Amino acid sequence: MKKMKTITFVLTSVIFFCYRLSYSSDDFEKIYRIVMTKPQVQLSLLNGNIQVVNIYKDQIKSIYESRNMNEEDRISQFVHDVYFPHREYWGNFYDEDGFKKWTKSNWDNLTNIKTPGIMIPFEVDFDSLFSLTVSKLKILTSKEPQGKWYLVYGNKASGIGGFSNGSMFVDFFGVGNKGAAGLIFNLPHEINHQIFSKTNAGAYSLLYRIIDEGFACYVNYIYWDKKFSPARNIDFTEQEWKWCMENENIIFKYAKPFLDSTNSVIINKFSRAHSYIFKGAPGRIAYFIGFRICEAYVKKNGADAWKDIYNTQLVDVLRLSDYENNIHN
Repeated sequence: MKKMKTITFVLTSVIFFCYRLSYSSDDFEKIYRIVMTKPQVQLSLLNGNIQVVNIYKDQIKSIYESRNMNEEDRISQFVHDVYFPHREYWGNFYDEDGFKKWTKSNWDNLTNIKTPGIMIPFEVDFDSLFSLTVSKLKILTSKEPQGKWYLVYGNKASGIGGFSNGSMFVDFFGVGNKGAAGLIFNLPHEINHQIFSKTNAGAYSLLYRIIDEGFACYVNYIYWDKKFSPARNIDFTEQEWKWCMENENIIFKYAKPFLDSTNSVIINKFSRAHSYIFKGAPGRIAYFIGFRICEAYVKKNGADAWKDIYNTQLVDVLRLSDYENNIHN
C-alpha cells in the first residue's frame, strides 16, 4: 500500500509540474532549442518492451530548419522529413499526396506555439509519466504493455488512440485544450488497450469493441481509486450518463443482435463520437455498455474479479456478468 501511495503522489506531482510551466513567447525557436537538447526520435522503455517514436521532434526540427525556404520548398521538406521516415504512422491516414494536402492546410497550426496542444510535450516528460503509470498498473494487474507509441502533432482524429496492430499514439493537437492533465488522466485507459490486445486477442467484433473500451474505462476508474465518476472515466457528461442509466434496457436490447457483427460500419456506429444508435442517445455508446458489463461482472464475481477479464473469453465475460438479467428499467 505504501508503494501505491508513493506512485500516486509522484504522478500528482507530475500534474502540478505541468501547471507551473509557462510559455508566453510565440518564438518557435524556443521549442526547437528544447528539442535539440534531447533530439533522439526513437526510444525504448521497459527493457525494450515499449518503443516510443517522437514524431513531433522531427516536425519541429523540419519547421525551424526550413524557415528560410519559400513556402513550397518548406512543405516539400516537411514531407521528406516527417512523412517518409514515419510512413508506418501516417499511412494509417494518408498517402503522400494526402499528407502534403494536410500539411498545407494545417501549416499555421503547426508553426504557432499558441495552437492548443502544441506545448504538451514540453509540459510533461512522457517517458517518465509512461513508466510511472505502468508501474502502478503493474501493481494493480501484474501485467505490462508491449508495443509502440507515436507522439505527434496529428490530424485530431483522436487525442489518444490506437491501430489494429496494437500500436498507440498521442496526438497533441487532438488532446488540445484538455492539456497535459487530460493526457495524464487518460493514459491508464490507453495502456490497458495495449495490454488487453495481447492477453485477450479474440476475433474482432462489436462485443470485442464494447468490452475492450468499457474495460479500459473501468481500469482507468480503478487506477484513480474511483475518485472520478464513471461518466468522467468514459468521457460522458453526467447528463449523458444519467440518460443511459435511465434507458439501459433499451440500449442493450438494441445492441444485442449486433454483438457478433464484424461489420466496421456497425461497430463504428456504436463506438465513434458523433455516431448514434438512435435519436437521443449519446455517441460512443459502446463505452457505456462495456463499462456497465464490467461493473456487473465485479458485482457478480467479487471485487477483484475484473482482473479475470484480461484472460476470459468475451462471450463468457458477458455471460458470467449476468448483465442482461440485472437491467431493471
